[in-house]
Amino acid sequence: MGAGTVAFDYETSHGIVRNLRSIGTLYNQSVAALNMIAKVARESRNKSRIRTFAAVQN
Repeated sequence: MGAGTVAFDYETSHGIVRNLRSIGTLYNQSVAALNMIAKVARESRNKSRIRTFAAVQN
């Protein structure tokens, strides 16, 4: 093995892969939740703008 090479046994490498997949899943769920929050915030802001515009029109 050359410099900078790291070797793992099968169980260790399997555990690392499993942990990385779990981190990826949690990351994707977090991004989806943040996108949903942003969507709700945009829609809420747009509704308040529509109400304000309607009040000005009356």
